[in-house]
Amino acid sequence: PGEEDSDSSKVVCFCFCPDSTWLEIVVCGWPREDWEARINENEWNPEASTEILVEEVAVRYPQATVQFKCASFVTGSIHGALKRLLPAKRREETRAERDSRDQEYAMLQDFVVMKMRELGNQSASPIFVRQFGEVMDSLNEAQIFELTEDNEEIISDIVSIYETQGREALELHVQRLREGGESDGMEE
Repeated sequence: PGEEDSDSSKVVCFCFCPDSTWLEIVVCGWPREDWEARINENEWNPEASTEILVEEVAVRYPQATVQFKCASFVTGSIHGALKRLLPAKRREETRAERDSRDQEYAMLQDFVVMKMRELGNQSASPIFVRQFGEVMDSLNEAQIFELTEDNEEIISDIVSIYETQGREALELHVQRLREGGESDGMEE
């Protein structure tokens, strides 16, 4: 079940190929016992989703409604057209949000580079770039995408573990962070 599934709703996704366009909806008023039974009995055929919703769910549960949650266009050819369709105000808001994320991520990258160099990493550029990429990948796995006062120490620990104990120790540390476990930052 999806995150928004509940006792009276079910998230349903449709893929429109070959352009890899996804549409996510929430069917409200569809009891869990009905949609869960269909899934548990392997009776959910994604190709027949529309038919199931129209011919079964709508008939059994006439009070059911549909909320359109998300449309994803996983093809580059539509990006420009979608940008042109946005109202000017929303286009500016979107650009400002993107620029803010880019700036926050750049600050995180600068911090990581400085920490790596402070800890004595004097590797030549090609090696350093690979090592830097490994640290950034670990931060992404730990769901850290910006530098804040709250996570500065965690980021410093991650860089320190990588520089002093290597990639495997760092992967173990990040795994513990993702699992919600406490890690003292240094492996035995």
